[in-house]
Amino acid sequence: MPTLESLTGITQIHLVGIGGIGVSALAPLLCRKGFTVTGSDPARNAVTDRLEKQGILIHHDHKAENIGGASLLVVTSAVKEDNPELQAARAKGIPIWPRAKMLGCLLRDYRAVVITGAHGKTTVTGMCVEWMLDSGLDPTAFVGGDLERIGGNSRVGQGEWAVAEGDESDGSFVYLQPEIAVVNNIDADHLDFYPDLDAIIASFNRFLEGVREGGWIVTSADCVHCRRLTGRPGVPRLSYGFAGADIQAVNFQPDAHGSRCEVLIHGKRAGSLRLRVSGRMHCHNALAALAVSHLIGVSFAQASESLSRFEGVRRRLEWIGEAEGVTVIDDYAHHPTEIQATIQALRDRSPSRLIGVFQPHLYSRTLKLLDEFGGAFTGLDLLILTDIYPAREKPVPGVTGEVLKEPVQRHGVEVAYVPRLEDAASVAAPLAKAGDVIVTLGAGDVWKAGRLILEDLRKRKAGEGT
Repeated sequence: MPTLESLTGITQIHLVGIGGIGVSALAPLLCRKGFTVTGSDPARNAVTDRLEKQGILIHHDHKAENIGGASLLVVTSAVKEDNPELQAARAKGIPIWPRAKMLGCLLRDYRAVVITGAHGKTTVTGMCVEWMLDSGLDPTAFVGGDLERIGGNSRVGQGEWAVAEGDESDGSFVYLQPEIAVVNNIDADHLDFYPDLDAIIASFNRFLEGVREGGWIVTSADCVHCRRLTGRPGVPRLSYGFAGADIQAVNFQPDAHGSRCEVLIHGKRAGSLRLRVSGRMHCHNALAALAVSHLIGVSFAQASESLSRFEGVRRRLEWIGEAEGVTVIDDYAHHPTEIQATIQALRDRSPSRLIGVFQPHLYSRTLKLLDEFGGAFTGLDLLILTDIYPAREKPVPGVTGEVLKEPVQRHGVEVAYVPRLEDAASVAAPLAKAGDVIVTLGAGDVWKAGRLILEDLRKRKAGEGT
C-alpha cells in the first residue's frame, strides 16, 4: 500500500493535461484549499473554458516555462515522458505526482467512497452524488464525466463525505484509500498496461488492501471476476446484483422510458425502483449506488426516489436530439462488454432500426480484443466503422478501423467502413428513417458525428418544407 505524502510547504500546483476529465476535477478543491493552481493542455474545450472562467491560468501548449513557480506537478497517465514541462520539473527537483496520488491526498480529509470497475463507474458515481445531494449530505465529488446536477465533473461540498471515481487503467488507483470501496465489475481491458486479466485482478486486490479500518468493500455478485477479490482481511463485504446478492434486483422490466424492478435487501423486500435510464446495466449500477446508501444509513425510500430522477451522465446513453422521427444517441462505450450492454439497452426501446457509428479507441485495444469486438455489435441493423482514435498511442502501420469489418460481418451485422467522422455522418443520415435510432459509440471524439448527423437530418426536414 503506497504512502501518501503531505502537501505541507506546497503553494503552487501545476496540472499537466488539465483539459482531461480526471485532472480537471481536482482544480476546484485545490483552489478552495488555497493553492495557486495553473494548468496546461493543447485542448480548448468545455472543461478548460469552465476553469478559465474560475480564474485558473491555462496554457494551451506544453512548454518548460509554463510551470512557472510551481512546487508540485500533477500529471495524467497520457502525458509522455518527453513532455517539456515534466523535463523542466525534474531539472528543478520539483515533485511530479500522478493524478490519483493527488486525489488520494484530497480524499484523506473526508469519509470517502471510491467507485471502481471496468464499466459503469462514472454512472454509479453520478448516482451516488444524486442521492447524497438529495439527502442533505452536501458531498464533495469527483466524477469521470459531466453531471448536469453539479454543472460539471466536480463539486466542493461542506459535508463529511466525498465520492470519487477510481480509474484502474494505469494501476495508480492504489493511492486511493476509501472508507467504502466499490468494485462494479472487472474485465480484460487496458491491456496496453496490464499483461493479462490476472494482473488486473491483482491490481484491484492491492486497491482493496487500502480500505480504511472500519470500512466496507462493496462488489458485484454478477461479475465472476469479482469473486476472486480478497481485499483487506477483516473488512466486511456487501454484494449487489441480480442473483444471490445482499442488495438484489428481482422482476426487472425494461421499457421505452427506462426500467423498473423490485429490490430485496438481505432477502427482504425494500420496495420498487424506477429508473429513467435504460438497460439492465443501469439497473445494476443503481444497485451499487443503493448498496452505498444502505451502508451510509440513507433510507431506501429516499435513495430510490432520488435515483428515479437521475437522467445520466454526459456521453452515457446521452440523448442528442431528434429530427425526421430519427433519434440520435451518444455513448462512451468503447469496450466489447460496454457496447453489448448499450445496444441491448437501446433495443429495449424497440426502435424500427438501430444504426451504430463506432470509432475504435486505441490500437492496442482494437487488436488485442479483435474477436470480442467481432461479436459485440449483434443487435445493430447497420454498423459504420470509422478510423481508430489513437489517444495516447502512436499509429500502427497498416492498422485502421477496417480490421474490425470482417470479424463483425461474421456475426451477421451489415458493416460499412468510412474512415472520416464527417463522411460517416454523411453516410448515416440519409439511411435513417422515422422510428430509427442512430447511436455513436466510442471514447474519442465520435460524439461529433452525432451532432453532424442531427444537423443533416434537420437540413433534410427544412429542405422538404421549402
